[in-house]
Amino acid sequence: MWNHSVVVKYLNITVSGRGRALITLPPGETTLRVFLVRGNTTYYVEELKVKYYEDVMKAPTGEPVILADRVKVEVYTMTETITRQFPAYYEVRTVDPMVIAVTVAFTAGCVYAILMLLGKLPKIRE
Repeated sequence: MWNHSVVVKYLNITVSGRGRALITLPPGETTLRVFLVRGNTTYYVEELKVKYYEDVMKAPTGEPVILADRVKVEVYTMTETITRQFPAYYEVRTVDPMVIAVTVAFTAGCVYAILMLLGKLPKIRE
């Protein structure tokens, strides 16, 4: 058993471990380069071609098949509540006095016109 560094290079990925290396393969054929390293010295290098099938039933018959453990990694997301003070802006709506004056003048004009059309205006005596 090798108790020193194991380095595996594949698909521009480098994985290392002590005594073993845990890698994740995509489906299909992948070329692996395995290095056994102790200190700064590489003692053994081997290149392997591995064909990974997601379903073992899809493997061709008559060929040797190595069954590997499938590791499921669960990822947990931690959230943190941060309380910060921030300025609150309130919009204060004001009414323009000119709008009130125009509305009153328009309403008075409308009332005068309606009374004039109906003939209900009071007669002015001379």
